[in-house]
Amino acid sequence: LRAEMGATAVSAARAVHYTNAGTVEFMLDSNGRYYFLEMNTRIQVEHPVTEMVTGLDLVEWQIRVAEGERLPITQEEVTLTGHAIEARVYAENPANDFLPVTGDVWLWSAPSGEGVRVDSGLNELTQRCRDTEKNAQDRISIYYDPMVAKVIAYGADRKTAVRRLQYALSQTKLLGLTTNLAYLQDVLRHEAFVRGELHTGFLADHFAEWQGNGGDVVLALIAVTIAQYEQEPQLDSNAGYWRNSPNRPLIYKYANQPDVFLTPVTGGWSLVIGEKEYSAFIYQQSSLVVDGRCQPITLAHHESTWWVQTPSGVVTLENVPLLPKPEAMAASGGSLRAPMPGVVLAVLVKVGQAVTKGQPLMKLEAMKMEHTIRSGADGVVAEIYFADGEQVEADAQLLKIEN
Repeated sequence: LRAEMGATAVSAARAVHYTNAGTVEFMLDSNGRYYFLEMNTRIQVEHPVTEMVTGLDLVEWQIRVAEGERLPITQEEVTLTGHAIEARVYAENPANDFLPVTGDVWLWSAPSGEGVRVDSGLNELTQRCRDTEKNAQDRISIYYDPMVAKVIAYGADRKTAVRRLQYALSQTKLLGLTTNLAYLQDVLRHEAFVRGELHTGFLADHFAEWQGNGGDVVLALIAVTIAQYEQEPQLDSNAGYWRNSPNRPLIYKYANQPDVFLTPVTGGWSLVIGEKEYSAFIYQQSSLVVDGRCQPITLAHHESTWWVQTPSGVVTLENVPLLPKPEAMAASGGSLRAPMPGVVLAVLVKVGQAVTKGQPLMKLEAMKMEHTIRSGADGVVAEIYFADGEQVEADAQLLKIEN
C-alpha cells in the first residue's frame, strides 16, 4: 500500500513537471482504498516526522535540489525506523470553535528529553516571573498562522512515541495567552487515540463538547500570593500603603476568586482561602510545597494579570486593588463584539437597516480564518464602528443593534 501510494504521488508530480520537495496527501478508507486529497508544492508542516523516522534532512535536500544537485540516494535506499508523531502548538481557543488568539507571550520554555524535537519561532526565556514584568518575549499577531511551535516525539514504536509526546507537552510552558496545549494532551490521553482508532470524525465523536478541566485554582492563588509577597513583603502593593501590623494577615484580592489571607510563619507562609487553611514554602524556586506536597509551578505576569502553569493546566488570575478606583459603567446593551482580532472583510448592513436574528452583519478575517458576525436578535442597526479593511482587536465593539 505504501509503495502504491508513493508511485501515485510520483505520477502526480511528473504530470505537472514538478521538481523539488513536495507532499501528496491521500485519504484512506477502512478497506484500504485511498483517494487523492491535495498536493503541497513545498516542505510540509509534518516534515520533522519524516526526518526522524528516516534520519534524512529534507530541508537540506530542498536547498541542494534548488541549486541543481541530484538527490544523494535512491528510493530503495530510504529506510524507516521507529515511529514519530507531531503536535502543533497553536495560539487558539479549542473551547471556542478553535478561534485564533493574539497577544503577548510572557514566558516560553520548550521541552527537551530523549526522542523529543521542538521547532519554534519563539524566543526562549526561562527567568522567573519578576524578569518578565516589563517586556514580552514575543507577540502573536493577526498577520500569520497561529501555529507557534511543533513538538515532535520519536520512539521505537507508536506507544513509546505517544508517551514521550505526552510528557513533552506537559513540560511545555507557554504563558500569556490561550493555547491548545491542554486540548492536545487530552487527545493524546484518550483511550481511542492510544489504541490508534483514528478517523476523520474522531474529534467530533470524542471532543465535540470539550471545555478543558482548567488548572488548579487554589494552587495558583497560593503561588501568586506568595510571589507578590516576595516582591513586596511589607508593602501592600495593591492598596498602595504601608502596614505596621505584620502579625495580622495580609489580604490579597483577585477577580472572581475568594480573598487570600497570608501570614508569614517560620520557614514559609500560612494562607487561608475560603474556610480552609494551607501551609506553604518554596522549594528550589521552581516548586511550591503545599501541605507537604511538592508541586511544580511556573509563573509569568504583566501589570495586574498573572498566568500560572499548574500540573493540571494554566490558570489566569487578575489582581484587584483593595481600594479600587470607581469606573464609569460601559454601555453594552445590544452591542456586538469581535470574537478574535482581525481585519474587516465586509460590512453587510447599513445604519438604519432592520435585521433579523441570525442575519450576517459583518465578516472578519484573521490568520487564514474567516468569521461571520451575526445578529443575536431582531432589531435595527444603530451604529457601525468599523469599515471594510479596518483592523479590530479582540472584544472590540463592532456594531450596535437596537430593538
